[in-house]
Amino acid sequence: MKITRESDYAIRIILMLSSLAEGDIVGAAKISETQCIPKQFTLKILRELVGAGYVKSFKGVCGGYAMNVLPKDVSLKDVITAIEGEIAINDCLVCEKDCNRVKNVSYCPVHNKLVSLNKTIKDELSKITFQSLLDEV
Repeated sequence: MKITRESDYAIRIILMLSSLAEGDIVGAAKISETQCIPKQFTLKILRELVGAGYVKSFKGVCGGYAMNVLPKDVSLKDVITAIEGEIAINDCLVCEKDCNRVKNVSYCPVHNKLVSLNKTIKDELSKITFQSLLDEV
């Protein structure tokens, strides 16, 4: 499994917004500039994060973006899932029909190990909140 560039950028954006003082907002151009993300890509990711409920947008001349949830209430898993969908290290973990080895009765032994490993990855990503990242800085 590899975190995509889009998820990486989304994590950077959420971390930046999480570091703002309460009530502060920042424009997409500033986010793009400070996080070294192309502006159009920044806007696309921000739309997804707003849609997921983690970010709120403000319209108008003094508009911009801010966190819609507390940094302690959003994890790396939340953001990656908002951008990528279900986290899975293999397609068979998302849809059993994608595996031609799975029969109606039982899973292959590799599938069972991947289920356990995938759960561990999701559990560990869930433990890393943006507040915990801010506390490390």
